[in-house]
Amino acid sequence: MSSTAETVAPPSEQPKPKSVVRENFSLPPSDSELIEVLRRRAAREGVLLNRSELLRASLAALSRLSDAEIAAVGAQVPKIRTGRPAVR
Repeated sequence: MSSTAETVAPPSEQPKPKSVVRENFSLPPSDSELIEVLRRRAAREGVLLNRSELLRASLAALSRLSDAEIAAVGAQVPKIRTGRPAVR
């Protein structure tokens, strides 16, 4: 087994899955590439994350910031046009 293999708890120790909310959102290609870079960095440390887990880890990190810090980070995120392109 490789050093980056996920550690899985036995079924009796795994928490029961909670209901989840399915979300759809738009990202610029650079953000999508950044997700992959961050996933590879975590994998090098032995933690395999899917895109959803990386997003949730990011939310956990943001939740530890003060309101002013969250506002400062949010102000650095460029606004993008959302929605589907018009059908021609």
